[in-house]
Amino acid sequence: MFRLMPKQQQLFERFERIATIAVEASGLLNQLLAHPEKSAELLPKLEAVEQAGDDANHEALAMLGKGTTFPIGRDEIVQLLGELDDLVDGADAAAHRLVLYRVKAIKPEAKQLGEIMEKACGEIVKCVRALRTGKDKEAVLAPVVEVNRLENEGDKIMRSAIGTLFADEQNAVELIKWKELFEILEDNVDGCETVANLVEAILLKNE
Repeated sequence: MFRLMPKQQQLFERFERIATIAVEASGLLNQLLAHPEKSAELLPKLEAVEQAGDDANHEALAMLGKGTTFPIGRDEIVQLLGELDDLVDGADAAAHRLVLYRVKAIKPEAKQLGEIMEKACGEIVKCVRALRTGKDKEAVLAPVVEVNRLENEGDKIMRSAIGTLFADEQNAVELIKWKELFEILEDNVDGCETVANLVEAILLKNE
């Protein structure tokens, strides 16, 4: 594990900040999945959280131009920031699509996928925090393994959801809507695994 100087710490704090924002965003998405009638209240909150994520991302990118050297490559930094920001954007996109499609009755599999995303984002916070604080390798890798497990669980739910949708849904418009919604939610879970695998690769590369 590498040790960080104070200026380097500031960048790694932004990684953790964006991951924490992703937890908040996925939590708001889950509230919307539980109470779609509260979209007028929840959507502006989610939009504000998404903007906070963008701000943290821009702050981190600005640090790269200040001459500070970092223990990981700049390409890796930019990629990690982008993938973390995508988690926040993904929750925001799912919420907006629910509102756009005027979904009133939420399918249980959608709620399950939303819950998995929030759990996985919580694990991402743990692994980037461990990376920042210089804890042992296991402290980083244990959350990575859990994210992988959650992603596998999400795949099973997605397969079941799509199978049920095509077997039971008679309305073609509703079928198209829900297929897209399920895909967006699954992409969000997949994004968590992408972040986890990237953190693992950075760790192993810099042992």
